[in-house]
Amino acid sequence: MRLVATSERLATMRPVFLSVPLLLFASVAGADVEKFAQPSDSRLKLVWWPKVEAPNGWHFDEQASYQNAFKAMAPDGFDFSNAETVLYAKADFKPRFPEAKTIDALIERDIADFRASDVGAIVTKEKAVSTADGNRFKVVSFVPKVKGNWEQVAYGDEGEYYILFVVSSRTHSGLSSAMPAFRALVSHYLASSPINTTHESYRDVSLR
Repeated sequence: MRLVATSERLATMRPVFLSVPLLLFASVAGADVEKFAQPSDSRLKLVWWPKVEAPNGWHFDEQASYQNAFKAMAPDGFDFSNAETVLYAKADFKPRFPEAKTIDALIERDIADFRASDVGAIVTKEKAVSTADGNRFKVVSFVPKVKGNWEQVAYGDEGEYYILFVVSSRTHSGLSSAMPAFRALVSHYLASSPINTTHESYRDVSLR
């Protein structure tokens, strides 16, 4: 399954007013990931994303983040649903993706999904980028031929998670303009040291 594209953003984000008790789960921490418990219909939805700050000139879109289960960011003056270009950060928990045994397998799956949805689309493997602690994230460019968005995705393998940083735009010029912010987002990410923990807490979520 491919990443959420800009064209699939929801124009309206429904607020959530419920509160969820604090939950505890056994885990081994590797990446620096924020975790939340969110009410969804009759059950709890656990969401997490990399712990990063929005680059200068951008802001964290809280409602879009909980709606999509990734850390959504938009340029100042816009929100995630109406911006031409957006950034987002994902933390994919590996047990949820058993078919992706390695980061390369995850990348190849995304490439195959992209080409299947837009025959003739161009995929380019770019120069890797470094995070704040020196980890090298692999970068792939996705260029649509007929439909879709211009995107670059940085892929990293961090303990129990695949960490993904995405810049996605409806236009080529929008993507080009956002590249400094995308590089800043990746380069400032700092993974936590692998530590065996008995429990990991999920913060309760109450959106207004």
